[in-house]
Amino acid sequence: SSNNTLSNIISNSNKYGITLSSSSKNILINTTTNSNSQCGIYFNVGQDNILINTTTNSNSKCGIYFESSSNNNILINTTTNSNSQRGIYFVSSSNNTFNNFNIWNCSTGGLYSCIYVDESDYNIFDGGFINKSSKYGVWIVSSGSSSTSNTDHNIFMNINITNITNTSVFLDDDGSNSENLNNTFINVSYNNQTVDSRSELIRKWYHQAYVNDSNGNPLNNANVVFYDNYSSNLRGNLTTNSSGWTNIGEIIEYIKISGNTIYYNNYSIFAYNSTHVGNVSFNVSL
Repeated sequence: SSNNTLSNIISNSNKYGITLSSSSKNILINTTTNSNSQCGIYFNVGQDNILINTTTNSNSKCGIYFESSSNNNILINTTTNSNSQRGIYFVSSSNNTFNNFNIWNCSTGGLYSCIYVDESDYNIFDGGFINKSSKYGVWIVSSGSSSTSNTDHNIFMNINITNITNTSVFLDDDGSNSENLNNTFINVSYNNQTVDSRSELIRKWYHQAYVNDSNGNPLNNANVVFYDNYSSNLRGNLTTNSSGWTNIGEIIEYIKISGNTIYYNNYSIFAYNSTHVGNVSFNVSL
């Protein structure tokens, strides 16, 4: 069914703890689904659902599983620990958002990953920790010649990935037909990565500028522009407020695509207003 609001749910030791099959616009609050023989929560054509405060631990296959166009779901405050194969598992599901998640000790049952994204686009993972995997941290996968076979336009931001035995981030295409393009990691810390020949990883960091005059006074309404070292193109344009600070912007450190790494460092940054101008060189890296 659809359009339900449920709270304080406990569903343990079943096949799936909770199944949302052809079910939409539900709100689930304070959900615990542990020790199930498949997955804690299973979306199958489950769309436009909101899950808040979800715990799904020690399931035999995965914590949360999305498949078959399970789109436009929002999950806030998610903990998924000690699941045997995958913490969060996507197949052919797009436009989902995770805010504030904690994934620990994933892939205990073999060579799997904490987050697995297969033929799924425009998903957002914002704010979380991925800690301890026997194989991969984030595994982005595609195979086949159809446009729907690709895994594109996913965003990972504000995440710390640690204690990954093999590869922290793996973009895995089939080498001939499929592609994983425009997958972006913003303010994500991790140890290593592998990007296949038909895949693209964009790595970005935040930057905020402070501008003052020669007397140390903050400059209001100063323009701050960023030019990369790779092509000398304009990559950012911010304006200071009365405190002398700009808003927080994003700038690219590098792009890995088609087997090549394109570095955008060092950036040339210019600050100016009607009476002042200055510049610095800035290296974008962790």
